[in-house]
Amino acid sequence: MQLSPTTFPYVIGYHGETAIIDKKLRRLCHNKDFAKLVAEGYLKVAFCQALFQGEEALQQVTDLYNATSHAHYDIDAMKRLLGVFEITQAKKISYI
Repeated sequence: MQLSPTTFPYVIGYHGETAIIDKKLRRLCHNKDFAKLVAEGYLKVAFCQALFQGEEALQQVTDLYNATSHAHYDIDAMKRLLGVFEITQAKKISYI
């Protein structure tokens, strides 16, 4: 099964076919927009959320990060920086 927008941004790793979700991180971030997430340092969460919304959202998160950090990344560089390239799949989900 493909992970959903309510689980994928909070994956901290995998154990075999099980996605491990950080429920504390999920609780802290689930109602925040991209700008707030980036400002608070939750860049990977913001970027993972943007993957579900498409290219324009990914560019918005990238622009917010570049403005905050004075960097000059493009979307592909952000994917490499964060190690997030696509929405992943898992057979099970486990919360810690």
